Amino acid sequence: PLIKKVEEILIYDQLEAIYTEVKTLLHNEKYSDLALLFKLVARVPNVTVKSKNIVEDHFCLMGIEAIRRIGKTVINVKNPKLYVETILDNHIEFFKLVRCFLNNDQHFIAALNKDISISEMLLDQYRIYCEKKKIHDVGINTLN
Repeated sequence: PLIKKVEEILIYDQLEAIYTEVKTLLHNEKYSDLALLFKLVARVPNVTVKSKNIVEDHFCLMGIEAIRRIGKTVINVKNPKLYVETILDNHIEFFKLVRCFLNNDQHFIAALNKDISISEMLLDQYRIYCEKKKIHDVGINTLN
């Protein structure tokens, strides 16, 4: 049919450009444009899945980068609140994108749930680190 030919010409032949545009829109935080792009390619399952994975990876990397930026500050200043706020800020940004621009898409809801589990794991690791650091600091102080 004609629609398949149109999809082939307008979408399949432009896949790399579409994926590049998804990354650019995310980087520039042009979420309404991203939503329009998703609507255009929604009829093509493989394109949608790959684009969703790009979005998910982007937010994961943003979270990791944010934690790296504050890592030494949190450890040296002993500011666990900053660590928690950083994780929450990334999660909230992703949640807003899913809710406001991507129509609560089930794929992204699942990614949010995965993000929450990873955040819980990171917080638990940070708690363990702080406890070990506290024990270590107490041990050093008793030696002096």
